[in-house]
Amino acid sequence: MKNNTKRIILFCLITLSSLNSFAQLPGSENDTSNLETMDAPINDYLILMFVAGLLISFYMFKKKLTSIKN
Repeated sequence: MKNNTKRIILFCLITLSSLNSFAQLPGSENDTSNLETMDAPINDYLILMFVAGLLISFYMFKKKLTSIKN
């Protein structure tokens, strides 16, 4: 089970780190002439996503601890 979990975590880290490289705006940051082809910035909700991830991880950890005690 631990080996499978490590593989899943490694796969997610590799996938998410490679997807992060596509979030950069093409060309100059001040160039707004071509807004239709520019990707949407993802940094607006980074803090919210981080807090949500922490809350979910604490919830899952607490759920696992209670299942071990029973």
